[in-house]
Amino acid sequence: MVVWTTGAFLFGFAQDLSGLLTARVMIGLGEAVIGPAGISLLCDYLPPERRARAIAFTYLGATIGASLSFGGGGWLLDIAERGSFSGVPIIGDLSGWRQVCIILASVGIPLFAVLVCFREPPRSFDPKVGGERSFRDLWDRRRLIWPMLLTGLSIALADFAYTTWQTPLLTRTYGLTAGTGGQYLGLTTLIAGTAGASIGGVLSDRAQARHGTTGRVGVIRYCAFGLLLGAGFLLIPQLWAALCAFAIWQVVANIAYVSCAVTLVELVTDRTRAFSSAVSVSLSIGIGLGFGPTSVAFLNQSIGRGENALSLSILIILVTMALTTFAVSSLLKQRLK
Repeated sequence: MVVWTTGAFLFGFAQDLSGLLTARVMIGLGEAVIGPAGISLLCDYLPPERRARAIAFTYLGATIGASLSFGGGGWLLDIAERGSFSGVPIIGDLSGWRQVCIILASVGIPLFAVLVCFREPPRSFDPKVGGERSFRDLWDRRRLIWPMLLTGLSIALADFAYTTWQTPLLTRTYGLTAGTGGQYLGLTTLIAGTAGASIGGVLSDRAQARHGTTGRVGVIRYCAFGLLLGAGFLLIPQLWAALCAFAIWQVVANIAYVSCAVTLVELVTDRTRAFSSAVSVSLSIGIGLGFGPTSVAFLNQSIGRGENALSLSILIILVTMALTTFAVSSLLKQRLK
């Protein structure tokens, strides 16, 4: 939290490109640590039968925050550009976007104070043992770990591809303006993403109570069919079908995300929960964000400039990754028996 807050403040005060890049790296480092560390702490605080709902609650924060950032950030920028913060000390003479960055960065100060008040949870291992042991623990469980990582990566790759190209799909194929398309995207992400994470927490915990970790994997397998259902709506060349497809995808993908996150930390030792979560996030963002949107662009260029070329390109990626999710999660479920 300290690194993120410092980076956000520096971003608002940066005077050149190197300053902006340095600040952005600090923001990225802070964000990258918070997720895995948060999941590991939740697992320390809570028993297995309550972990999915707790992780789902953290996903709600990310979903709601991402949705509100567009509207809230734009609202603050409008206020700043009207000179409403001109009399505020330190930031009064800065440009509007810098004022917004610094105002949002200040949120990290009370959050840090709250985190300091948290009691350290009891642990069954020595937290001072280094990373070499973490690598060895993951390697010893590789028969279970790599299918779980690949399952999460498949969902993330398709999700990044779909989310990135949803607004262009609405504007190019169905004639919506970029602003209207973005509003549909933000509203659908907020409502469907919130619903999916909430449902995912409940379903995953109930499955764990009945069938253990195998039950959680079963939820992911069923999600693969839901992902195929959502993708199938893209075959209908109507605006309502495109909106339904994205909404269904968001609900089911968030159910799967929650189940993947909690299943992964139950497959590893207590010592390697944060490390394994960090590996999963790195793969999902590095490969998923890198290749997901790019693969749609490549397919769209290969298919041609037809009216439904973009829909078909997205559909191919979604179906491929949904089938991969089902196949790899089925393999994991078999190995857990």
